[in-house]
Amino acid sequence: MRTLKRAVAGAAVVMAPVLPAPVAIAAPADVYRTGAATGYISDCTGELVSLEGTYQAVIQTQTDFSWAGHVTIRGKGIGDQGNVDELHENALDRVSADGSETGQDEFRMTSKGSAPNFIVSVKYSISAAGDFDFSFS
Repeated sequence: MRTLKRAVAGAAVVMAPVLPAPVAIAAPADVYRTGAATGYISDCTGELVSLEGTYQAVIQTQTDFSWAGHVTIRGKGIGDQGNVDELHENALDRVSADGSETGQDEFRMTSKGSAPNFIVSVKYSISAAGDFDFSFS
């Protein structure tokens, strides 16, 4: 029995270079960071808010050329009526190897004063055949 174990173990060592390598894993995610400055018209107050903050995108490409992305935007600003707002936005996006795509985005503007807050959530999907579905709340 001991001879059989040694023979099997020896065969495994000899066969290892002949066996196919495991599937290659995807490359590490690409991360992009930058400062951001933009203007936004508040749906709640109608005022123009000048925002400054940060933008970060993380993109992960798979070996089958599908990919997933996550964008985060954070910022603060003052509106032309004096309201102080904070922006928080998170967006997720996935594209499959067949070309279909799904995504969701949440945009949140939070007032630090008496102005109302504003939140919008968007979800979408695009099939490989090009059919588009969209919803928001």
